[in-house]
Amino acid sequence: SIMVWEPQIILLDEPTHGMDYEQKRSFFELINQFRRDGTTVILVTHDIESVLKYADRVVFLSEGHISVEGDPEDVLPQCPEFLPDFFKITSFDEFRSWL
Repeated sequence: SIMVWEPQIILLDEPTHGMDYEQKRSFFELINQFRRDGTTVILVTHDIESVLKYADRVVFLSEGHISVEGDPEDVLPQCPEFLPDFFKITSFDEFRSWL
């Protein structure tokens, strides 16, 4: 309902929690339409899969400070301490190819 006001910025906190793959795909189609229309979307998430697939910029926060930021493909491999154990046994490029 907030979209009726055509905000310039949308802030979402864990919006994909509990969604299956199809729900996420539909959700990000909608989000990408807002982005194409010029709306800034800030999304807080632990959903690394969605970050890899849809984000064009990543900011990692640690203890209230920005620890690293940039393109997901550049940032995520630099921060193994923030990634789930899955990434410690699977190569980053291999996981990305599955998306």
